[in-house]
Amino acid sequence: MGEQTVSTEAEILANPLYPTDAATYTEYHNTMFSMENELTAMHRMINSLYDKQKQLESLLSSLPAGEKFAAVKKDGEALLKKMKAWDEDMVQRKSKAYDDVENFPNKFTGQLPVPDQSDRE
Repeated sequence: MGEQTVSTEAEILANPLYPTDAATYTEYHNTMFSMENELTAMHRMINSLYDKQKQLESLLSSLPAGEKFAAVKKDGEALLKKMKAWDEDMVQRKSKAYDDVENFPNKFTGQLPVPDQSDRE
């Protein structure tokens, strides 16, 4: 507080009610950290593909009408349809508020367990 600083040293001991040694705690931490990294990478990929989907929507809507771009529009709309279907399977984008989980079921990403972030080093 202000100019005053207080510090101390502490040692965190294992809970004697659990027969878990330091190596097991380390293994658990490494496993959870690895899972968290994989989950984060998956979420980033999903969000990146969602951005690409929005870019494709914008591009398709900006193409002029006429026969010249008909094939491109047809292929683009087919791709967009596949991208939307995949995204809808992965993420529930309709949920905006806490109680929306009652109205809209979780999708794939909502079913995955999220590691406890408090045990990071």
